[in-house]
Amino acid sequence: MAPGDIAQLSLSAEVAFRVEFEDEPPRPEQRYWRGPVLSSYDGRVWRQAPGPSSAAAVERRGEIVRYTIQLEPHSRRWLLTLDAPLTAPAGTRWSDGLLLEAAEPVYERRRYSLASAPDYRLEPTLPPQRKARYLALPADVHPRAKALAASWRRRSLSDRELLATAADFFRRHDFVYTLSPPPLPQDPVDQFLFETRRGFCEHYASAFAVLMRAAGIPARVVTGYLGGEINPAGNYLIVRQSDAHAWTEVWLEGEGWVRVDATSFIAPHRIERSLAAALPAGEPIPFLARSEGFLKRLHLQWDALNTAWNRWVMGYGPELQQQLLRRIGLIDWPRTIAALTALTALALGLIALLLLRSTQRPADPLVAAYARFCRKLARRQLPRAPGEGPRDYAERVAAARPELAEQVWAITALYLRLRYGVEPPLHHRSQAAAAADQAVCAVIPSGAALARRPAGAHNLC
Repeated sequence: MAPGDIAQLSLSAEVAFRVEFEDEPPRPEQRYWRGPVLSSYDGRVWRQAPGPSSAAAVERRGEIVRYTIQLEPHSRRWLLTLDAPLTAPAGTRWSDGLLLEAAEPVYERRRYSLASAPDYRLEPTLPPQRKARYLALPADVHPRAKALAASWRRRSLSDRELLATAADFFRRHDFVYTLSPPPLPQDPVDQFLFETRRGFCEHYASAFAVLMRAAGIPARVVTGYLGGEINPAGNYLIVRQSDAHAWTEVWLEGEGWVRVDATSFIAPHRIERSLAAALPAGEPIPFLARSEGFLKRLHLQWDALNTAWNRWVMGYGPELQQQLLRRIGLIDWPRTIAALTALTALALGLIALLLLRSTQRPADPLVAAYARFCRKLARRQLPRAPGEGPRDYAERVAAARPELAEQVWAITALYLRLRYGVEPPLHHRSQAAAAADQAVCAVIPSGAALARRPAGAHNLC
C-alpha cells in the first residue's frame, strides 16, 4: 500500500462482496472488514510480512455476529472477515495479523460462513521478536515525524496518553480528508504531516503507524473495507470497492492490538455513515455511492434478484436445480435457462446504459492510457485484480513474465510519477498518455492489430 492506492480504488462502484446476517447487522461503526495486514515498511510502501504465521488469540467481549459472505473474484487468496473473526471455514488458514486465506486464489465467486466478535481483545501478549518487527522504521526517512513522536515520548506519557496526544495533533492542524490529495514525491509522511495535510485513508493510516513506531509503540496497517449499504430489496449488505479503507492497529501492554482509525479524527462521518457523507462537496465519488434516486433503487432491486439467483446456483448442484424447476412446473430446463439468461442480459444492458449516461465525464488521458496497458496484459492472461494497486500488479506481472519485468516496471513507475508524483500541467498529460501508449505497444506488440489499424488512428496496439 502506497499513497494513492486506496483513493484510486475508491473511485470504483464495483461490488467487492455481499453479506447476509443471521440476526441484526452490526452498527455502522462496527463494520470493519478485515483484509491484508501490512507490517513491512520501506519508507513509502507498506507490505505484508513474509513467512508463515498462526492464528492470533482472540478473546470476545460481547455478542457474536454470525453471517455469510458472497465474495466476488479478486484473484488473491485472502478472504474478508468482519473484525474480529472467531472461526475459519474448512479449507482456509490464518495468516499474519488474523488474515483469513483460502487454499487457492479466488477466481470464482465464493460463499463462506463465519462468526465474529465486534468487541474483542486480540493477542494480549507479543513475543519480543514480533514486537521488534512492528517497531521497525528505515533509518533515513521521516526525520520530522520521528522528532515529533520523540517529543511526545519525552513527556513521559503513558501509551494511552500518547495516543490521545497524537489524535489531538490531527484534530488541531486543519487536516482534510480527500480523494484527490496532492503528490508527495519526496518524503510522503513528513510532507503529508507538515506541509500538504490533505489525504485519503491510506495517508492517515500510514502516517499514524509511523508516528507510533517512532514513539516506541508497535503498530501496523490493516487494509480492507469499512461500512457497506443495506439493500432493502434483499435484506443484505453490499460492500463496494468505494468502501475500501485502511486503518492502524497499535499494540498496548495488557490490551493487545487496538484499532485506531486516524480517519475518524478528521472525518467521523466516514466511520459513522459513508464515504459520500465524509468527503467535501464536488469530490469525484462513484454514482452508486452518492445517488438516492430512481436509478439507485432500480439497481438495488436488480442486485437483489441477481444475488438470490447466485445464492441458488451456488447452493444447489445441477441435478437439484433441475428437480426444483420441474417441481414448480418449469419442465423444459434448457429453454428455461436460455430465457432467464436472455432476460438477465437485457436487464443488465439497460441498467448499464442508464448508469453510463448518468455518470459520463471526461476521462483523464493518463488514467485511460494506464487502463489500456492493463487491458493489454489481461488479454495475455495477466488481469489486474480488483483492489490491486499498480505496484502490486507490476510485481505479480514481473514474477509471472520475467521477460517483461523491466518494461512493465518502467511503465508503472512513469504512471505513478505522473499521477501521484510531480504533477505535470494538464496539457502535458495527453502527451504523457501518448508516450505511455507507445511504451505499451513496444512492450506487448500485436502485429495483427497494427496491420488492421487505419491510417491516422490513435497509437494503440
